[in-house]
Amino acid sequence: MRIIIFLITLLILSQTFVMAGDRKIDSIPEEMRTLRKEKYNDVWNDFVLRYAKFVDERNSWVHCDNVTGFKPEGIYRRLVVCYTEEEGNLLQKYDLLVDKRIPVVMERSLKRLWDSADGVDYALIMQKSSKFLRNVSKTMLDNRAHWEDVALPEILMEVFNELNEEDKARQINLKLQNDKRKKIAKQKKEEEARIFKPKSLLKKLLGVN
Repeated sequence: MRIIIFLITLLILSQTFVMAGDRKIDSIPEEMRTLRKEKYNDVWNDFVLRYAKFVDERNSWVHCDNVTGFKPEGIYRRLVVCYTEEEGNLLQKYDLLVDKRIPVVMERSLKRLWDSADGVDYALIMQKSSKFLRNVSKTMLDNRAHWEDVALPEILMEVFNELNEEDKARQINLKLQNDKRKKIAKQKKEEEARIFKPKSLLKKLLGVN
């Protein structure tokens, strides 16, 4: 019976590798793959470049799949614990945890992944039917895909846009203040020129240095 469990586990692992292989940059929403050429978008462009590097390096699931090792009892719980740590470390590496909403979404999304991983472990331990095992393993992989391809990019896009707009407002306000100072300085200079010009002209007429 343990041989059967072993073979079923290998089947799930092979599905995991296939689903993890070709996600990368193509999984990034179109808007987040686009640098904005308009003025005042430096913050947005910096963040989307960091996110692209994060996605390109991301290999959390396959890495944890390799280091976890085979042990039917609790194998997927251990895998998702490792996966959660790897995702968090990678987000920190690229300084993407820039708003408290991001870890909140991460916790909520990965809790569903943890619960579904427990379901797969339960199916293996209790030697449930192959159909039941396929269903719970699909749920687990769907939850992972939702975190990577929906939940995370959506909250990052929301945060990136907000931070970009804040920086845009700051830069515009700074420019307005600088323009105002320049205008005042120019007016003061013109006023001084009007005041001192007659005196200079009078001295010239009188031949006074």
